[in-house]
Amino acid sequence: MKSFISQFPSYSLWAILASLSNVNPSHSTEKDTLFKKRTGFGQSEDYEIFTTVSTETVQKYWDTRPCNSGWKFEGIEYGSKEHWEAVKRRKYFVEYHIPEFAEFAKWRGKRVLEIGGGICTTASSFAEAGANITIVELSPKSMELCQLRFKALGLFEQARFYVGNAENLSSVVPIENYDLIWSFGVIHHSPNPESIVAQIRQYMGPESTLKLMVYSKISFKLFWVLNHTGQWTFAHMDEVVAHYSEAREGSPVTYTYSLRGFSSLLQGLDVVFMGKAHVFPYDIAAYKQNRYLVDPLWRGVTASRFAAVG
Repeated sequence: MKSFISQFPSYSLWAILASLSNVNPSHSTEKDTLFKKRTGFGQSEDYEIFTTVSTETVQKYWDTRPCNSGWKFEGIEYGSKEHWEAVKRRKYFVEYHIPEFAEFAKWRGKRVLEIGGGICTTASSFAEAGANITIVELSPKSMELCQLRFKALGLFEQARFYVGNAENLSSVVPIENYDLIWSFGVIHHSPNPESIVAQIRQYMGPESTLKLMVYSKISFKLFWVLNHTGQWTFAHMDEVVAHYSEAREGSPVTYTYSLRGFSSLLQGLDVVFMGKAHVFPYDIAAYKQNRYLVDPLWRGVTASRFAAVG
């Protein structure tokens, strides 16, 4: 069983360690809008905070606004085929590492299981490339948008859709071997990620590949958040970064991983690659208007130096 890991926070870990860089450093007015909570963070470590959070709480958070579901484009009808194509273009422009890591074309004719499909940008890309895709998603609202997307793209018959908790995957999706199990930026939002990994093993045969992305504990995002919240006490780092891990403040669960911590989570798997990548370099105010202006912080930084920051 092969495992590829990527970290995200900036983003990435190599088979899977990703650092949180959805949001980017910005100027004071934007900072005041982004960082509303500056106090009240405790010193608990993430595993002490999140294991007691209910799955229902996590589901409610993602149902309120599924990831990337707020993207709208002038002159394009929301939910149309053109809309979903624009979402894909934007997603892969900003998170350019995803297609390279996923290798969509490689899985043509193969069986792919995606854990945490969200609004199904990567799931639909696997289907468009010819994979037989099975999607499991905790949020009913996200799954609703996912299915609408597959219908709009003419891919609905190529997929199987399940709503359920991946911590209990075998009670949701029939156990069978898959060629690829893919989960990008998902399991770290579950109260018990180790339960998901244990479940995943039941769907892997000797030739199966697992590709994961999780958030990195030490990242540019970490220092950015600590700076803008004035929380220069590293004892608070897990609670602070979790609170600001997503575009919408207040994620109820967000684990971050060190290389050692993530390796421990994957113990027993043959880890082929584990890497770290992705820093969000754009001015957030402009980005919200579908304009891609490099934040002054990153202007003049060479491509090689920028890559090294990830």
